[in-house]
Amino acid sequence: MNDVSVFRSSASHSSADLIASLAGARLLLIAPHPDDESLALGGLIQHAVRQQAQITILQITDGDNNPWPQRWLERRLRIGPVERQRWGQRRADEMLQAMHQLGLDDASRRRLSWPDMELTARLQTRGAETIQALVDIMRDAAPEIVVLPTLSDWHPDHAACHVMTRLAMCRLSPSPACLTYHVHGHRPATGLPIHVPLDVAMYEGKRRAILAHRTQVAMARRRLLARVGETETLHELPLPERDFDESCLPREALLPWRPFRAWHPWLQLTLAHPDGVHVWPWRDAPLTTGRHGVDLTLPAAVRRAPVFARLEMRCTSPWIFDHWGWCDLTAAPASRQADGRTG
Repeated sequence: MNDVSVFRSSASHSSADLIASLAGARLLLIAPHPDDESLALGGLIQHAVRQQAQITILQITDGDNNPWPQRWLERRLRIGPVERQRWGQRRADEMLQAMHQLGLDDASRRRLSWPDMELTARLQTRGAETIQALVDIMRDAAPEIVVLPTLSDWHPDHAACHVMTRLAMCRLSPSPACLTYHVHGHRPATGLPIHVPLDVAMYEGKRRAILAHRTQVAMARRRLLARVGETETLHELPLPERDFDESCLPREALLPWRPFRAWHPWLQLTLAHPDGVHVWPWRDAPLTTGRHGVDLTLPAAVRRAPVFARLEMRCTSPWIFDHWGWCDLTAAPASRQADGRTG
């Protein structure tokens, strides 16, 4: 077996194991927005470049729905479609400059330009098309290691990218090794942590890459540069669907949330799995409330793992981050991503 095969088949790993597995490997890095590649993976990318890995960064959105830095830098109040598109192009160009600081060329990026802050809606309304697009990219890139946002990230685009990528990965054979990274919020990530060390040159390279994202540094320089340290933390993600006995897929799943009854009219529940996506108002979902919480009866269409559920409010809010977010219903209960809070 090569180093990646050993890495994939072992139960746990050190940073040395991960770095060794990068030698000549094919990596696919999922970046929901321009700057995620630098903030979360600037050190890993430089290790991979040194190890002569084949690196593809998949840029999902252009980060175009980013109004406050745009208003600040461009001195404008109204932002229309033209201004938003121009801003997205500006951020996409900054990403290339950041990649150059990390040792990558333009050809290492594949850019989808899906709408920023609308990835959950895309999955809900165009799920099959979305997953197939990712499957096509993955089959072309043939990654041995995929690095994606953690499901517990508070940003809805990051968590949606996790779901989309996992649903696409389950169609690959053999499935690649999988690592996750965390950018927003404080919910714990699932999986064993791997702390990747950065030497002095890598530290400075990551710092320069972050500073290349000028539109983001303008209003958050200190916060973004705080992501530069002696290590980067990734999490080794176990994929239960690899060994999941689909004949034992339960027909009911306990949800980790018990929302206040007064909120029920405004709640929406989404279920995403390899065979489709279902969206219900909370009151119309196939739910039963028992002593231990709320059980969801899985539709007959659910035949394979992984199975993800999302709870959200069906109303607009200036707060962009998730309150409940997604959970993996086929993960072990102790490792479920959601925090189970009621309010």
